[in-house]
Order: sequence, then C-alpha cells, then structure tokens
Amino acid sequence: MPTTNMATTRQFLRDYISAKRALGCYNLTRDAISQCSTADLMCDYMASPDGEDCSGHGVCDSMVTGQCTCQSGYRGADCSKPVSVLLDGFYMTSPFLGTQSFIFQYDGGVQADRDFQLVLSNPNPFDVYILSGLSQDPSEFNHDIEIKGQTSLKITS
Repeated sequence: MPTTNMATTRQFLRDYISAKRALGCYNLTRDAISQCSTADLMCDYMASPDGEDCSGHGVCDSMVTGQCTCQSGYRGADCSKPVSVLLDGFYMTSPFLGTQSFIFQYDGGVQADRDFQLVLSNPNPFDVYILSGLSQDPSEFNHDIEIKGQTSLKITS
C-alpha cells in the first residue's frame, strides 16, 4: 500500500482485518464497496510497450482472471520469457547479471539416446528451481527441486 496515501492504507487495513483477510474493492468515491474487477488493470500491466496483450505472445483474460495464456514457446506471467527446449545436443551460454529468470523445458523423460548439457555460471550466487510438468512455471514458492546459492551449475542428461 502506498505510504503517501494514508486514508487508502487505513481503509485497506480495516477491510483486511474486519473481513477476515478478504478485501473489498471501492469505487472512485470510496463511499461503498462495489463489485469491480482488477482483471483489465492486470492485463494492461502485462501488455507490451505497444499495447499488445501478454508481451505480444499470448492472450489476457481481461474479464475474469487478468492472467495470460501464453503461446507455445513462451512462459511467465506476462509471456515475456522464451522457452529454451532441451533437445539432443542442446548447448547454451548466456551471461546474466542481477535478477533474471530463464525457462528451460525438457520433454520425453530420461532416454539413453538423448544428450543435452545445461551450464550456468555467474560470479554472484544464483538459485535454480525445477518443476515437473508444463502447467505452471517454477518459482521459489512452487518447485519440486531447489538448488540455492550456486555460482556454477552443470546439468546433463
């Protein structure tokens, strides 16, 4: 909540406490709770600079959820992360600085005839989150495997 608008902050806290951690949405006059949706605002936030839905790589549900459905090959809340598919012979080098994320996808399970190598290195420690399946993106909150505080990591099939 913005610290520059104390009235809004106080109302937010009152709603949060009195409604048992369920929040209402106020109309512009802030005189009564109204039925409103933030879905269209969320979609606006996830648009590309030229106004295309979901960074130009998906469709946003501006009526209900405010969430993007990404085209194949893109992931992330705003569909801005290209997916690198780990295929036979895959090799990638990418320097990264600061907070960044990369999405890698491996299909087909463990097979003797597949060979890929993923090498990550950075002078600053980084974390890796691995999640099986394609229905969700891995994150620090949603993962099957967590590898933390690494400066170098090599994953091979």
